Amino acid sequence: MTGPGPGPLVDSVAAAVAAKVKPATVRSWAWRGYLKAQGRDAKGRSLYALADIYAVAASRERGRK
Repeated sequence: MTGPGPGPLVDSVAAAVAAKVKPATVRSWAWRGYLKAQGRDAKGRSLYALADIYAVAASRERGRK
């Protein structure tokens, strides 16, 4: 039996809005390995799990304090 899945998937623009950062920051997180794309949309853009976005944003925020 498998788990419930990654939850809602969003592109880097929506992820950036949710995390209150620039889309380039989300792409940088992915490039650095903090995020893993869960798929691609019809235009070929990477899709990320919203829960992963929140987790990375929180961990990055903790690192700045």
